[in-house]
Amino acid sequence: MRHMNKSGTVMPGSEGGSATKSPHNGVQSHYTTLMAYDGRRQFFAGKWCNAEGLFLKRVEPKHILRQPPAIAIQGGVILKLKGMECRLIRVEVSDGRIYEVSFADFLKHGFILDRGFGKQMALSLDKWTDPNKPELQSSLFGGELR
Repeated sequence: MRHMNKSGTVMPGSEGGSATKSPHNGVQSHYTTLMAYDGRRQFFAGKWCNAEGLFLKRVEPKHILRQPPAIAIQGGVILKLKGMECRLIRVEVSDGRIYEVSFADFLKHGFILDRGFGKQMALSLDKWTDPNKPELQSSLFGGELR
């Protein structure tokens, strides 16, 4: 089990992880548990893949903001990801939906909120992409192909 002190530093000898196939390249990727501390408690923030610079968060549908429709991540986690040089955030919803956004776009377009769970940064759902959905391609004539 991975243990962390109050500053969010991983304690030696507490690193945990698992290997899974990456949906991006089909290669085995090593994910480690990312824990965070919000000033009151330590909590599981998600999984981290250092090789891909990927933060993976799994959520229930009820954790997606309704107004405005958005996905939020705790402020302390965002600061930690920045220090880890995160490149991509992927959110997997238990109902099968998947959302991805570059970390740079999350920071650029995100907004700060505090709804009683500490400061969070949220990003509107329309700024996320679904990696399983084929992208529209521009045709030679300037239109879109479906």
